[in-house]
Amino acid sequence: AEEEDPMATPAKKNISGTRYYVVAGVFRDENNADNLVSDLRKKGFNAEKFGNIGNLHAVSYDVFETKAAADRFLRKVQKETDPEAWIRIVK
Repeated sequence: AEEEDPMATPAKKNISGTRYYVVAGVFRDENNADNLVSDLRKKGFNAEKFGNIGNLHAVSYDVFETKAAADRFLRKVQKETDPEAWIRIVK
């Protein structure tokens, strides 16, 4: 089996319409955003850069189709990994 590139695009979820991103961090420096995506993917998250919030590069742990699913995941992440995680709704 060939080794997986941690920077390869994560399995894209085909979500049309509103998406609920569980936010891992926002960075002025895009390299820092890329590094976080790489670290989170190594830990098994479906992380990606999902655009900008103001002039900052936003990184998500994962993305969901419903607020309920995002809320469930957020509670788990806040408990186990990152109490500061939050949800960004992208329409």
